[in-house]
Amino acid sequence: MTLPKICCACVHSTKTLPLKFKFAEYFKLIMSYQLYRATTLGTTLQETLDELIEYGHLSNHLANAVLQKFDKSICAALNKRVKAKLSFEAEKLLNYRYCDNVWTLLLKDVEFRDGQDVLQVDTVKVVACKGSND
Repeated sequence: MTLPKICCACVHSTKTLPLKFKFAEYFKLIMSYQLYRATTLGTTLQETLDELIEYGHLSNHLANAVLQKFDKSICAALNKRVKAKLSFEAEKLLNYRYCDNVWTLLLKDVEFRDGQDVLQVDTVKVVACKGSND
């Protein structure tokens, strides 16, 4: 099974399937998805913008523009600065969903490999969106 360049849409399955994945590229530019708003940096930015709106120093429209710029900037920065390659193999695909051009995969018994380094994890959720160079 081949996924789009990193990151989900409305097909759903609960079948358990054997699975092997290998990403050729770990991070690619991800259009302007809001994936990184849940990070520490993203939540801190949102909280700060909310305070500025509450005190009347910033409009909702401008705050939304700042968040959209954040989405694009964080993706562009990761695309430029992260050159890591990673491969992984899962014993089972527990669940998958494709909705709005976004894949969500739930994997069981996953082994990550980075050269000689190996990390084994019980369960992994992968969210993959089609990358873009725009």
